[in-house]
Amino acid sequence: MLTVGFISEGGPYPGGSGCLFVTWSLINYLIKHGCSVRLCVLLPKSEVDRWEANERRHMEVLRHICSDVVLIGFESVVSSKSKLLDKIISLPIYLSGYSQFYPHESVKKNIVDFIEKDKPDVIYIFDTGPMIAMSDYKEVPRMVVPGDPLFEVLKYRISSLTLKERFQPNNILRWLRYLFMHRKLERLVINKLRNYEWVGIYGDQHAKWLVQNGIDCNSLPIPVMAPKRRRILSAAPLHRTDKPVSILIFGRQNSTAGLTGVKLLVQEILPILRKSVGKDRYQIHIAGAGGLPVAFEKEIRKANCVIHGEVEDMADVFINSDIFLETSTYPVGVRTRIVTALSFGMCVVACSQSKMGISKLVNGENCLLGDTGCQIVDNLLRCVKDANLREKLSANALKTYEATFDPEVAGKIVLREMKRLISVV
Repeated sequence: MLTVGFISEGGPYPGGSGCLFVTWSLINYLIKHGCSVRLCVLLPKSEVDRWEANERRHMEVLRHICSDVVLIGFESVVSSKSKLLDKIISLPIYLSGYSQFYPHESVKKNIVDFIEKDKPDVIYIFDTGPMIAMSDYKEVPRMVVPGDPLFEVLKYRISSLTLKERFQPNNILRWLRYLFMHRKLERLVINKLRNYEWVGIYGDQHAKWLVQNGIDCNSLPIPVMAPKRRRILSAAPLHRTDKPVSILIFGRQNSTAGLTGVKLLVQEILPILRKSVGKDRYQIHIAGAGGLPVAFEKEIRKANCVIHGEVEDMADVFINSDIFLETSTYPVGVRTRIVTALSFGMCVVACSQSKMGISKLVNGENCLLGDTGCQIVDNLLRCVKDANLREKLSANALKTYEATFDPEVAGKIVLREMKRLISVV
């Protein structure tokens, strides 16, 4: 039996979107295929008790399927011996960059103690913080999958601001953080990754960046668990039925990706949709954890939208929807929620930026992609009126999922590399 030490920032979670759903899917795949998984979850200290309490049911599942589970809390800022250095680190300009990394190094001993207690055959490390902390530990073969590059996140947050917003005090600090930090963060990540035996990453755009910087990197498809239930396709044109067209937006709405999508929805898509379709002919269902900004929520509630919040069984909202809509323009990372929609065989309409992280999205084949709110609405209307197109996109979406993102395919790549790594070390 292969024993895997699995180190992750954030607790694996079966929520249907985000990187924690990916780790949940991968852990379940490894266990299904005979691996023993010892799980180490890193969280800010302030979140450890909350996670234990709020996610008790998921923790019970993890403790049942994994041979060992430990939560390790880290401080958001590391205190040094130098008061002057403490003041420098506490400055907002540095806090934004270094808090991603150094707190994890402060709990390196705790992580190593967990690993050494019952040494695994291989260590799988997910996200950048744990990667930084364990870069010098070489007692066990290690695989690492860093998270989205933080300097890319900072760059996007700045570029997405209007000219007026850029001169607000908080956003001026963001400019300064980016100017001071982006090259340092890039060099830090690259230098730490050079210490690892095997490097993979989710997101084709980030894999290209690593290769350009001399890292022998594997671009990985994200493993997403197959749903236990799927929808039955309707062959009727949706605009000829009596009921409104049901459009689903799914995922954490207060994440960076989620907020960019909500902004495009409110400012461009809803106004055009109301004029071209009519308020009574469609209904948008927004499901997923995380609250909406008050200003956006007011506008959304004025439209024909239903805000579900976090749902117990995501299959319910997918099965009862006609079209899946992803409006996020965020170019960093991979939109896991789109892969979840593919797994349900949904008709997917999305922003073209989604293709940056998921190259398997092919416009007109397994989805429809648009650059602007107007183009996205046009694609929605095409799906509403053309049952054959909708059926084609849905069928190809499921084929794409089964060929690339099903854990039996995507997880198999990781397991194969684990076995190969052990054999050559």
